[in-house]
Amino acid sequence: MQHFNWERLRRAELDMERVKQWMRADDLVEQERQLRSSLQARAGVLGLMLHTTFNHDLAAAQKRKIMQMQQLKMQQQLKYGHKPMK
Repeated sequence: MQHFNWERLRRAELDMERVKQWMRADDLVEQERQLRSSLQARAGVLGLMLHTTFNHDLAAAQKRKIMQMQQLKMQQQLKYGHKPMK
């Protein structure tokens, strides 16, 4: 009785393995599609147009220059007797 329908059970096991492999292959194809899509989106012009960078060194230098000009203006106004303007 031990070998009763063993062929049928073995075929069912093999079929289940095939189904698992097909599901795994389908998942991998979907992942590949998503990766290709994201790579394609990265290379697009829109991404470049929307991407901005900020140069902190340049901004700090510009801020220092503005502050120096304001101080110079204040000194000139005080030197010539004008009220300092804000």
